[in-house]
Amino acid sequence: VENCIEVLETSYTYNGELIVPEVTTSHPMELDTDYTVEYEDMVNAGTGTATYTGIGSSHTGTKTVEITIAKSDVNDCISVPVTEYTYTGEAIVPDIITTHSMELGVDYTAEYENLTEIGTGTATYNGIGDNHDGEKIVNITIVGENIANIITGLEQNTFVYDGTQKNVIPTMTREISYNIEYSDEERINNLSKSTTLRDSGEQLLMPGYRYPNLPK
Repeated sequence: VENCIEVLETSYTYNGELIVPEVTTSHPMELDTDYTVEYEDMVNAGTGTATYTGIGSSHTGTKTVEITIAKSDVNDCISVPVTEYTYTGEAIVPDIITTHSMELGVDYTAEYENLTEIGTGTATYNGIGDNHDGEKIVNITIVGENIANIITGLEQNTFVYDGTQKNVIPTMTREISYNIEYSDEERINNLSKSTTLRDSGEQLLMPGYRYPNLPK
């Protein structure tokens, strides 16, 4: 088999599975009929061997080939499919996809910076352990929440005119900070008032509420 089996590739990258090198033969040969193969240290990064032994009536001899398995770079085996999130008030932890099984704290570390408030932060992944290396930095954007989903209405939207400014209180699914803007609009035989609610970042909260049939 020394002369009739050739290993096409001797350098590989760790993928979490047994590395099985592709071979070519000088004539038709069938595994377990004409030759056997044994692999040693062919999963983890480092150096392993593939040993081919001739069997049957037509093949003899042994051929051992050294195989090199490199560490997997996290830039190639970790991807972050979503890089834009909506503000929740809590730290964002992006979901990741890996090309093979990887365990946080064993195969990689993750560090997050500025991933709570609205703006741009980073998620940094570093390969560690015997099988991974490299560093991957991903920019993450956090955008303001559509507050129309938080403001559900007003505690009171009809008032009796008495010449004083009314205190409009919105009903909300959770507490947020907001500003209220008031404006007057002339109507035929009446005066309506519209209310626009905005958050502290000047994002529109919800359509204006109008108070009809208020006397001039």
